[in-house]
Amino acid sequence: ESYKFIWLKPVDGRMPLVRIRTSSLPAEFIARPQEHQHVLYAATLDLDSWSEQQEYPSGSIARILGDVSDTAAQTAAFLEENNILDVPFEDDCLSCLPETPYVISDEERNRRWDLTDECIYTVDPRTAKDLDDAIHIKEIDQDIYE
Repeated sequence: ESYKFIWLKPVDGRMPLVRIRTSSLPAEFIARPQEHQHVLYAATLDLDSWSEQQEYPSGSIARILGDVSDTAAQTAAFLEENNILDVPFEDDCLSCLPETPYVISDEERNRRWDLTDECIYTVDPRTAKDLDDAIHIKEIDQDIYE
């Protein structure tokens, strides 16, 4: 039997099923659909054509991420789902960084308060431009905390 579309279930449970036209699928998917049951895909949605009369949006496969059990495929799916670009920094951006490995001089270390052995958490909101608000919890004695 020839199908005109398939259903793609998004990783994000808040998203609806997506109709994918079979004409946009890779040939190997059509020939052996059972081999693609556990494959993660990145899809694009055509939200402009999603009308009030349609329960589900249409879309197309953008790329194959890999097998659902593969950590690299899961990582790629997470990055896609959260719109995180995984691209190298450009040279002009990297040129302003200190050389690696970066070593703090003894003079600079003596001017600083060493907190490297402390467990410190930022309490800045996600929208913060700088991470300058933090707390720590340290047991000083039984039932006494700093």
